[in-house]
Amino acid sequence: LLNTDNPSAARARPVWQDRRRRGRNYNPGDDKAPAYRLCILKEAKVKNTSVFITIDGVDGVGKTTVAHLLASDGIFHYYKSPAGPFAQLRKEVDNHATPIERYCFYRTATQYDSTKIGQLLERTSVVCDRYITSTAAYHIAMDARIRVVHNDEGLLKPHFAFLLGARSEVRDKRI
Repeated sequence: LLNTDNPSAARARPVWQDRRRRGRNYNPGDDKAPAYRLCILKEAKVKNTSVFITIDGVDGVGKTTVAHLLASDGIFHYYKSPAGPFAQLRKEVDNHATPIERYCFYRTATQYDSTKIGQLLERTSVVCDRYITSTAAYHIAMDARIRVVHNDEGLLKPHFAFLLGARSEVRDKRI
């Protein structure tokens, strides 16, 4: 869980919360930060593999800010989902489609994104701003019946998936 309640800290450096030590936050550059985070990219470079990270959460928690921070040093390619032709249709679908129609649109968009991300991973690491977790959560909240039809089979699975959270008053100021 990435806590982005403090806007200035989130812009400067993300603050990570280790679930094993509830409530204790770490800055990635801090010597107290769990070593696994510092080793992710080093290990990937040694193994000569690309890393796929997804950043999910509700509107206003700082997904885009955190994803851009990860991509800012050039190690990660920033990928915004939905992309391609789906990005252009998004507002129309959001404004006029039923929840099941919206889910089908976003699930298809995520399939497209999965293919494009797979191609990118052949040459670089990728951080994706929203992926299937956001799609499922938003649409199941709109219509519980979507839980029955939802599946993520055939989608590229991330190496690391982060769910961001922030207090509602913080999110409201950001939106």
